[in-house]
Amino acid sequence: MLSADTALAALHGIGPARAQGLSALGLETAWDLLHAPPRCLGPPPPLCEAGAPVAGAPVAGEVVRVRARLLSVVARFNRGREPGLEAVLERADGQRLRARFFRAGWLARLLVPGGWFLFEGALDRR
Repeated sequence: MLSADTALAALHGIGPARAQGLSALGLETAWDLLHAPPRCLGPPPPLCEAGAPVAGAPVAGEVVRVRARLLSVVARFNRGREPGLEAVLERADGQRLRARFFRAGWLARLLVPGGWFLFEGALDRR
């Protein structure tokens, strides 16, 4: 039986070399592995400042990942199609964002206001 404090080397598919590499990243147990953010995230990039793009910020159309708290979510109906959702998000640094999910009415029951989520999608500066 596996538990949160199971050593990574004891997990199926993780050999000594991979366990050593994960250990170098500070990952020793199954708990560490499950709660580690993806390495590609790093610190959140500045998306905009007072509505204007800043140097080093992603450009429109680029896929971005954002860890944010969900403030609100509202269903928007798409002319007879499955409803879409519009959400207001807030990053840990206080920056607020608006996210749209097309034909994703099913997602409304999973998105609980106040919860933290990892969102990914194409950036649109509208």
